[in-house]
Amino acid sequence: MIEYRKPAAAAKAPAPRKTHGSVLLCPHCGTRTLIRTSRQINELFREGYSICTSCAFMGKYVTHYIAECVPSVSPNPRVSLPALPRHQAANDIAASEAAEADQMDLFARSG
Repeated sequence: MIEYRKPAAAAKAPAPRKTHGSVLLCPHCGTRTLIRTSRQINELFREGYSICTSCAFMGKYVTHYIAECVPSVSPNPRVSLPALPRHQAANDIAASEAAEADQMDLFARSG
């Protein structure tokens, strides 16, 4: 006879971390936009179109890399970026996180 055992109690999942993913904000009303299309131009450049779900603005955007903070362990020979000193990158990230501290979390659950 096969005996079924209750699975051991699963470890409590860690609390979700705030992600720092790419978000395009509408230049008119400041809400998040939806990326409708995008395409990679080359190793460093990407362009696309985004639309605001609040005010219906639609615009074309371009994003690109301008420097490297830490060199790749498998560098692409076609990519050449100036090195950014680590302390400058750390200061830029800290300043960015401090500026975001006042922003409302769009995914916070109420109540």
